[in-house]
Amino acid sequence: MFGRILFLLVLAKFGLSIDDLIITLPNGKIRGRQDITLQNKTYYAFEKIPYATPPLGPLRLKAPQPAQNWEGILDTTHIDVSCVQLEIDDQPQSEDCLYINVFTPQLPSNKTTELLPVMFFIHGGGYIHGSSMDYGPDLFVNNDVLLVTINYRLGPFGFLSTGDDVIPGNQGLKDQKLAIQWTHDNIGLFGGDAEKITIFGHSAGSASVAYQLLNQHSEGTFS
Repeated sequence: MFGRILFLLVLAKFGLSIDDLIITLPNGKIRGRQDITLQNKTYYAFEKIPYATPPLGPLRLKAPQPAQNWEGILDTTHIDVSCVQLEIDDQPQSEDCLYINVFTPQLPSNKTTELLPVMFFIHGGGYIHGSSMDYGPDLFVNNDVLLVTINYRLGPFGFLSTGDDVIPGNQGLKDQKLAIQWTHDNIGLFGGDAEKITIFGHSAGSASVAYQLLNQHSEGTFS
């Protein structure tokens, strides 16, 4: 209760209401949160947005499917899960992990503002570990750039292949591709410019960028 009261007081200080932090996506409504960087720059975070149907049961080890619709307003104020991987720390893990996070320096409901460039980040970790939970947006939002981060399947869940149609492989790269497409289709709702999306990463994430550049089906979804 105290946390909710504090949240409402912060919103009131900036002349905002909870409704200002609600975005209507094709799949349903989401609610984000307001935060501030160490340099005192206000930004808006929408974390743990589903970009795919949970890859469970018959969808395990298969190409990702677009997210299903939901009812009500989805709480996307924090990300609290990583994809299944070698346990390095105490981060919670789940096969239900295909989520995307958007950090924007301008209020999405402000239609008078110019659309901003977007940086789409793919984490590294040798394709066996890593998480979007490990990265923050301060450097980008301080410079009026949107940041998008994602989880994608790792290890055997993401890259096992039997060399045939049973388990064709590269599920993790296909997750990335679907997340890039989601960003291109929806980033305008967050104040981002779909024609100015730059993908980047580190370690295995940078290699993933190279693979996405080679994917002819990705043409037109990023700069």
